[in-house]
Amino acid sequence: MYTMNLYFAFVQLRKQIYKIKTRKWWDKYTSIELNRSKYKTFEKFYIEAQTYIFEFDKNLSVQEVFDTMLDKSQTKIWIKKLCN
Repeated sequence: MYTMNLYFAFVQLRKQIYKIKTRKWWDKYTSIELNRSKYKTFEKFYIEAQTYIFEFDKNLSVQEVFDTMLDKSQTKIWIKKLCN
């Protein structure tokens, strides 16, 4: 599954997403790869996601990793799978 470092970087981004209130700010989370140099949390997640993609030979983009993790985090079941 996902590495712990990737998970922790994701949690930081998720916390920020839950705090936003406008569509303008939501749009920046749909372009993590473009905004990675502007925001430290984006950069950290980007690096961890790239490591995950390379290590497990996945054919995904960083944005797809983030979107998948965000969808799965809604279920709370995937955290148990992460630790196994």
